[in-house]
Amino acid sequence: MAGKGPPPTPTNILKLRGSWRADERADEPQILPCIPDAPDWLPEECKVDFTKTARELDKSRLIGEIDAECLATLVYFRYRFHIGVAELEGSGHVIETMKGDIKVAPELKALIEIANHIDKLSRLFGMSPSARAGLSPVMGKKKQKEQGLGSFRAKEA
Repeated sequence: MAGKGPPPTPTNILKLRGSWRADERADEPQILPCIPDAPDWLPEECKVDFTKTARELDKSRLIGEIDAECLATLVYFRYRFHIGVAELEGSGHVIETMKGDIKVAPELKALIEIANHIDKLSRLFGMSPSARAGLSPVMGKKKQKEQGLGSFRAKEA
């Protein structure tokens, strides 16, 4: 059975894009934007990246205390990815099986899986080029003629 499709885009991201849909989200839960503290379980090596990333997200008002665990998971995956890349450089990207077949090294498969998790978590925070594509540098609405369907709906009302 097919899924429901992509999750709704958060209102703050819609506002950054200047979307008319941002005004239609009165029932969306609102969080108090802030820079959360890193969770205790996060290794010390990751906490600087956590704080730096949280500060960047806070500039766009896209993070709150409730997002700390999700951001910590993202930061931890990035940390593990960098360690894995360094380890893989010494061992190679392919292996030869007992039968003489050439296969992708299990370490590389693990890195690809970690990279996929990083990508998914980054998109949740608007931290990929495609997730940021429509964001404007200043929060607020675009002029009505630039709103696309929004300007059409305004004329009907």
